[in-house]
Amino acid sequence: MRVAVAGELDMRNAPALRSYAGDRLHTSSRLVLDLSDVEFFGSAGLTVFDELDTLARRRSSRWALVAGRPVHRLLRVLGDPVYAHASLESAIHALRVPA
Repeated sequence: MRVAVAGELDMRNAPALRSYAGDRLHTSSRLVLDLSDVEFFGSAGLTVFDELDTLARRRSSRWALVAGRPVHRLLRVLGDPVYAHASLESAIHALRVPA
């Protein structure tokens, strides 16, 4: 399943994305969070990654991140705590390969 987001991700809408993406992970064993069209990515968006990691571990599921420039920029500053794919195809391929 793919969850695609565009625009800005900040403290006002990060909880909604966290809830929405989390709900999708409950109904699917694999999820691609596609943030390639996000124009601004605030640090509050990192809570989405933490939640998806926690849910994936609990459910033995997997998720992958597709990141655009703003997301890559923040991840680099933080020391890349989450691996971000450069393309949707790369993320989908990563989820097809056995863990």
